[in-house]
Amino acid sequence: MSASTDVTVAKALGWASFAIGLTEILAARPVERLLGIGDHKGLLVSFGVRECAAGAALLTAGDEPNAQLATGMWARVAGDAVDLAMLGAAARKTDNPKGLAFATAMVLGITALDVLYAIRVQDRQSHPVRTRARDARKSAQSFGGRIGQMLAGL
Repeated sequence: MSASTDVTVAKALGWASFAIGLTEILAARPVERLLGIGDHKGLLVSFGVRECAAGAALLTAGDEPNAQLATGMWARVAGDAVDLAMLGAAARKTDNPKGLAFATAMVLGITALDVLYAIRVQDRQSHPVRTRARDARKSAQSFGGRIGQMLAGL
């Protein structure tokens, strides 16, 4: 994958942060019911603010891998860790185990994406020449493979 693809995915995750954050801020009560956790609106709103801040960091980072984009991705990973810890604590007290299991599965899935792209963006930001050279080598190998297949068919 190219650097522009990594940035595009990171920006999409930034938009996801806003969607999740605004849901936690504006619909805290329905989220509480889904999780079966009772009255924790203040906590959910604070999580929503954190999500929106991470989204803002990603969406304002520019169009190339850079320190702000990497920091925004790692902020999402840290937030995921907090979310998973809280979901684990809620598992002992939930009134809606299925809803909590659904939310936990969603957070685990997005955590995997966050970790993957945090590493990719960090690597590209830290070693731009090396990652560009790797991308060029992969493109050349792919092109060479296609040429070889065409020649083999003659």
